Amino acid sequence: MKSVLAADELGRAPRRAGHDRDALGPARRAAETGWSGAVFAHHRSAIERSLGVPEADGQLREAVRLNPYFSPYHAEKARTPLGEGRC
Repeated sequence: MKSVLAADELGRAPRRAGHDRDALGPARRAAETGWSGAVFAHHRSAIERSLGVPEADGQLREAVRLNPYFSPYHAEKARTPLGEGRC
């Protein structure tokens, strides 16, 4: 898939429907495009965490590393499980 936005959305749609296994492939393909972003890393982390994938915390750390304020709502929640607390 050439568009990271399309790949990310193809991963988010099944997740919203409760089908995280179906979401994992598109989320990983979004990462394979080479374009990185905190929001994409957060989306992938949420999918991987729900499936118990060990790399999920790494994706969450990457989201916070790229932009600790990537979302007014999700960024604070992302920092908390990593023990980084409030900025």
